[in-house]
Order: sequence, then structure tokens, then C-alpha cells
Amino acid sequence: METEKIKNKRYWLIFYVLFSSIYFVWRIFFTLPIGYGWFAFSCGLLLLVIEIFGMGEFFIHFLNVTKLVVPVKPEIKDERLYPDVDIFIATYNESEELLYKTIIGCKNMRYPDLNKVHIYLLDDGRRPTIKQLAKRLGVGYLTRDNNEHAKAGNLNHALSQTSSPYIVTLDADMIPMKNFLMESLPFFIENEIGRQKLREQGIKEKELPKPLGFIQLPQVFYNADIFQYYLYSEDRIPNEQDYFYKDIQLGKNSSNSVIYGGSNTVLSRKALEDIGGFVTGIITEDIATGMQIQRAGYLSYAIDSIQASGLAAHDLEGILKQRNRWARGCIQTFRRYCPLFVSGLSFKQRLNYTNAIFYWYNSLKRFCYLLAPILFAVFNVLVVKATLIQVLIFWLPMYVITLMTLRRFSRNVRTMKWTNVYETILMPSLLPAILLESIGISMKKFEVTRKDKTMVHKNSDVLKLAVPHLILMVLTVIGMMRCIYYLFTPDWSSYVVVLLWLSMNSYCLLMAIFFILGRPMQRLSDRFKMEATVTIHVDDEIYMFDVYDVSEHGVCLLSTFPYYISEEKAHQLTLKRDEYTVNFEAELLRVDSSHDYRYVFKIKRMTEKNYQEFIKLLYDRVPHLPDRILDSSIINDIKLNIFERQKTSKEFLRKRPRVALSKTFVTKTGEQVKAINFNYQYFLFDLDEELPEVEIPLFTHPQITLKCEAIQTITREDGTYYLYEIKNAKDIPSVIWHQEVSYWLKS
Repeated sequence: METEKIKNKRYWLIFYVLFSSIYFVWRIFFTLPIGYGWFAFSCGLLLLVIEIFGMGEFFIHFLNVTKLVVPVKPEIKDERLYPDVDIFIATYNESEELLYKTIIGCKNMRYPDLNKVHIYLLDDGRRPTIKQLAKRLGVGYLTRDNNEHAKAGNLNHALSQTSSPYIVTLDADMIPMKNFLMESLPFFIENEIGRQKLREQGIKEKELPKPLGFIQLPQVFYNADIFQYYLYSEDRIPNEQDYFYKDIQLGKNSSNSVIYGGSNTVLSRKALEDIGGFVTGIITEDIATGMQIQRAGYLSYAIDSIQASGLAAHDLEGILKQRNRWARGCIQTFRRYCPLFVSGLSFKQRLNYTNAIFYWYNSLKRFCYLLAPILFAVFNVLVVKATLIQVLIFWLPMYVITLMTLRRFSRNVRTMKWTNVYETILMPSLLPAILLESIGISMKKFEVTRKDKTMVHKNSDVLKLAVPHLILMVLTVIGMMRCIYYLFTPDWSSYVVVLLWLSMNSYCLLMAIFFILGRPMQRLSDRFKMEATVTIHVDDEIYMFDVYDVSEHGVCLLSTFPYYISEEKAHQLTLKRDEYTVNFEAELLRVDSSHDYRYVFKIKRMTEKNYQEFIKLLYDRVPHLPDRILDSSIINDIKLNIFERQKTSKEFLRKRPRVALSKTFVTKTGEQVKAINFNYQYFLFDLDEELPEVEIPLFTHPQITLKCEAIQTITREDGTYYLYEIKNAKDIPSVIWHQEVSYWLKS
């Protein structure tokens, strides 16, 4: 079956190369605007060169994933072989709350001998509160007198203060799962066992298989990233970085060109010592460090086992600065360690690293793709000389094959549409950065990405960030209008092509504008859907609920039965998932009766021991967000962003479940009254005329009577109804209420 999949991928790769080659032969020899002036020719030539680079980028990626190598974890039965390991949590200004969760995740990791696991908080902020946190939680605390070389310098200082043969690097927000070490260290153990056996057989050191330098695990996030959230697509598309860690990285295994991502990584101390430690002098130390380890003759693996999750940033300007830093850091790496010329890399490694670094020039490609049809449609500058028939024959097959190949090879984690949207969003910010860095005007200062939700961009910031997109959108719309006008002229065929191009660009620009407009933060604590249960203790009874979602500050419970739970006092809740059990006090905030019955509780009190268990319950799991594209509709993309932005936040303030009844009761005096609904405090009756008072005996306990008093007349389109308050509702124990309501619903 696996061989068949590889064969099918090769066929797709052959089709891609074939149709792309035909297309570029046509583009090179027949479409350049020769004779239309130097400006038109220069623009046409630039566009062609960019297209060729884009085709090369896709080819290298498709070639990598044609035979996707996913390393299989070896079984290590002798627990004594598991070595000591140092865990580095690098921090500068991250909050104590964020670090607390990461430390608890580290302390929860399973290992044969926990005395061999050494956790260190590397605090470059030199904060007394963080030092106290490390002491309270029983982990090491390392700091230094200065911040020389930023994160790389911090890690190197920790290297000099520790001694374990293996090192885990974690970002401050990355909470590891319990099996992090057990899913990664066996690769190193097996590699060393195999090398040692060959040594014992007399094999020379130079002839041994390469030692393992680092293992890169996926970086995933437990909350929606800024692209998912701002575009109202957190339930429709995966995290923007999933394509890199779950697809591109795995494709690099076959060429030993896996990129060190800076976090969720296990590294060999020997490998780091051989290259002089983490690379300094570059604002992104990770990619350069990984390349140096591979140059020194070490192997690297990317595995697909998700064993940690982090907090995706929601600060728009912070995200743009982060991507600028990544882009500039990669270009700095290229200048300092040009993969085309440095020693120690294979041809495939040179190709892959060059491709990875030149990826950041996609902002230039996107700008040219947006500008080219505008030049023709608005300014009458011919960039591509082609007829409609030629486009249908040469461009369309190549484009369709590229779309289909990307979708198939990425396993629907990424499509061309979303690639174009992301590039369009980031283009105005990245383009100046990469151009400045390319000519040697470097960014020297390392800026930490904000990981809190208190940063909200102002309207003035939105306008400033949206200006490039708005200008391009206006020009695109003008171009589309001119194209429509020229459809009724003899040269209509050329304008059909440009109109199609402009239409595709307008979608990307519209999504970029939606993104820049942002989306209000409804809550500071993310809600997670998960399979778990909650038991609630109410008046000596225990009720069982399924969890709908849960956050660090509350829980939403789901029930098919409308339980009465008092909102006037706190209740004892027990939350269970797998091996984790958490006890806490919570108060009822509201009940939503629109989909079964959802009870929303706010956590009031929780001991520290239970809070630590709560962190494990929340984060020791694979996040619930989509790992594939679930909805590819462009129409839905636009509809969601238009209609969702018009909605106002609807808060359900009811404290009791509203139960639809449509049931006739016989009062104590013999009248028949029809109840439309009920909520343990009020009845809504459908009566011929209002009765001042109504007394209804309970079916299950006839000696108890519901004493109801009319308080309001409600007139609706379908008739007049009367609202009655149950005056003795609080005198009836919840167990009797539930027996009676259960009888009503069954009958």
C-alpha cells in the first residue's frame, strides 16, 4: 500500500514537471512583451523570473514529499539505557502564569528514572518573582548578568552550567505532554546502541553511521492562531504553521535537512559542543544552529508525534514583527552560512536550505502577482503577451495540476488558495524587511513575541496597516471595471484573462483586509472542547454531565435533562478526563436551553494541587482544532467574514433551564391549564382568561402543591400567554423537582 502511494505521488510529480515545463517553454519564448518599451519588458522579465523561482520551490517540496519519511519510534526495553536530560525553558518577559503551566507540563513528563530529568528556567529578565516560582515548583533557575546574544546567549549560558548528554529546548509557552521524552529519546538511544555495536565489531569511527544531532517534534497550538481567529475560520482550517511542521519538515527527513525550530526539540550536547554551542550573531539562532549541526556530520529527524502545545499569539503587530524577524534571520543565515558554498552539506541539503531561505522572498512574488494585472488593466502596460486560447492551452493545465498536486501532497493541510491569502496578508510587512536585509541593512535587536491577549490594535493602527491592501484593492477594482468595459470590444479575449487574474487577486486582498480589521477578543481564557465528564454535588445528590468545553476559568456542561441547580451558592464539581481528576468549587453563571441544556459554571476556588492537575487535564492532549481543511468554499470565506462581523455578542443570562412542555395540568380547584414552558421558577400558560392564582398538585408527590401567581401578560404573534411565578419553588427539594419534571417529560 505504501509503495502504491509513493508510485502515485511520482506520477503526480511527473505530471507537474511535464505541464510546468510546457508552460515555461511557452512563457520564455512567446509571452515576453518585446517591442512594447523597456518598462513593459522589464516588468515582464521580472514576473517570468519570479514564476520560475516559484516553480522551483514547488518542485523541491513535491520532490521531498514524494517519499515522505516518518521515523518510527524504536522500542527500548532496558530502562537503564535512558540517559540524563536537561530541559531548558528560555524566558525573558513572559508572565509567571504562562511559565507556571509550562513547568507543570515538564514535571508531568514520564521517564524511567525521573532523577535523570533536570528542568531549568532560563530567566534573561532576572526577575525575583520568577526565581521564587522556580524554587516553589522545585526546578532549577539560571540567569546571567547581561542579555548578550539574546536567546542564543541565554541557551549557551545554560549549556555551560549543566552537563546532561541531551537537551530539550522549549519556548516559555510550550507545554509538553507526558510522553514527550518517551517519544523522542529512544531515537538517540537506538542510534548510539547501533554505533556502539559496530565499534565493537571493529568498524572505524569514520565509517560508522552518522550520530543523531537533534529530533524536531511538531509545534502546535492549543488556541486558534491569529489567521484562524481573525478570519472566523477556527473550525474550518488548520493552524497556518501546521503545513510546515506536519508536511514540509517530514519531507526533509530523506535529505537530512530538517530545520531546527527552536522549541519542542531534543538536541545532543555533543553535537552542540562540536559546533561551539547555539549560533550567535543571527536574530534567529535556530535555523543556523540546525544547519551547523548537520554540517558537522550529524543526523536530524522530524517526527509527527505531537507532544507539546503552545499559545498562539494574537497581537497583530507582534505577529508581523515575528515574521519580519524570521525572514531577516533566514537572510542573515544565508549571508553568513550560504548553503550553496559552505562545506559539509550534501547537494540535497544545499538545495533544501536555499529553498527554505528563499521562501521568504515570496512576499516579492506575491506583490508582483498582484501588480502585474493592474499594470495592464489600469495603466496599459503589457506584462504578458498572450491570447485567451493560449492561456487555456498552456497556463490552465499547469495551474490545475499544481493545485491538485499541492492538495494531494499536503494531505489537505494547505491549498494554493490559503497560501496566496497568507502571503497577501504578510506581503506589505515582509517586503520592506527582506529588501532591506538583502542589501545589508540588518535588524540587530531580538524582540520577543507577545503571548498575551491584552494587546489590541487601535483603529489608527488598523488604517496604517491596511493602507497597502486598500490601495491595491482600489486599483484591482478599477482594473476589473475597465476589463468588463473592454469585453465589448474586438480585443475582448485578452481582457477575459486579466479579469480572471484580477478576480483571484481581489479575493486575496479582501481576505487580507478582513484580517487587518481583526476580531474582538470575547474572552481572555480560551475554551477547549474535549471528551470529559463532570459530577456535581447538589443537595446530597450527584449529577453527571458531559463536558461541552472548558477553560482555565470555567466549564460548560451538557445535559439532556434540565437539572435545577441553584445559582445562589457554590457547588462542588469533579472534572475527569483519562487519568486526571480535578475537584473545585464553581458557581452557576447561566443556562442555555437552545441546544439540549448547557450549564456554564465559573470556577471560584481550587487548591494549588488541583490547579496543577487541572493544567495537566487541559494541556496533556492533542489540541481539538482542525488538522485538515474542512471547508474550501471561497463563498463561505467571504460570507463568514461579512455576516459574523455584523453579529453582536449574545449572552444568555438565564439561570435556569427553560423546559418546553405543551402539557395540560388540572389545578386544585379543577380548572385545566396548558403549560407552554417552565423553568423551575415560572410557568408560561396558554389560558382562555387570566386566573389570579393557580395551585397545581405534583403528579409524583400529590401532597405538594405548586402555588402560582399571575405576574405578566405576554402578547405574541401566535396569541396571548400568561406568565405565572411559582411562589413556593425554593421550598421544594431539587430531588422532588427532578422526579416531577422527569414524569412530565416522559408523559
